[in-house]
Amino acid sequence: MTGSTDQWVRVAAAHAFWRVTDAIPVLRQLAAPLTDGEYLPIMPVALGHLAEIGAAEGVPIARAVLGSARRLCWSGGWRGFLQDEELLMISARMVG
Repeated sequence: MTGSTDQWVRVAAAHAFWRVTDAIPVLRQLAAPLTDGEYLPIMPVALGHLAEIGAAEGVPIARAVLGSARRLCWSGGWRGFLQDEELLMISARMVG
């Protein structure tokens, strides 16, 4: 239905899909530990999805990431720098 040529149908279908899936609370819960300086590889993915959706629920998490003096990453060495930089870019995009 989201592919319909009728724009009213597309809007209604997109809204229904969002309501049925209830994805935002799940994504927020997965990304929330970033505010405490925790990092798992799934967390920036969840925050990135919140940014893509435009969910305001992710903004406090993104602000906490941007305000952190810690480098948030899972891996050591150069991969840690890349993971942190990716997370910072996602957070900056979310905050706008």
